[in-house]
Formats: sequence, C-alpha cells, structure tokens
Amino acid sequence: MVDEPAMGRVLLLAPLREPAISGRGVELAPVFVSLVSAQLTEIGDDAVRNMVAVGLVGALTSLFMGYLDGAIAVPRETFVHHCVALLERAAHDAQRGG
Repeated sequence: MVDEPAMGRVLLLAPLREPAISGRGVELAPVFVSLVSAQLTEIGDDAVRNMVAVGLVGALTSLFMGYLDGAIAVPRETFVHHCVALLERAAHDAQRGG
C-alpha cells in the first residue's frame, strides 16, 4: 500500500467513504484479523492472540489511512519501520503478559 497509494486508498478508504461497498469492507475485517493472528505464533493463548490481532488491525488501518491521506507526513522508511515496530512490540508485550 505504501508503494501503490492508489491501491491503498481503494482498499482502506473507499469502504469507509462509499456506501455501495461499505458492507464489504466490514465483512473482510475478520479476514485481516485472521491473517495477523496467524503470524503471532509466539502468543500461546488464543484469546490473547485474537485481541492483539484485532488491536493491531485497527491500529495499522488507522496508520495507513493517515499516511495515505497525508495526515501522517513521514518518509516511507520511517512509516514502515514504525508499523513493523508496532507489530513486534505488541507481540512481545502480549507474550510477557503486558
């Protein structure tokens, strides 16, 4: 999405702004949560892993929306680094029980 901002806008912003496709965006959210959850293998508790995945999807969606809209004006490298660090921190904190 960072390399193809137009695609990112279609995937993230259009479902929120276009009534004709808003329902589809809501339907697909659990799919993204499942994809993130599947990567959080270091979190043994299924309920905790799911909560972390839901939170991360929400956070990443907001970050990408801000980046694509220009509200977050940082270099690509800074943005990607922040998103990766967010994922790593969340998994680490959940694993430690924090």
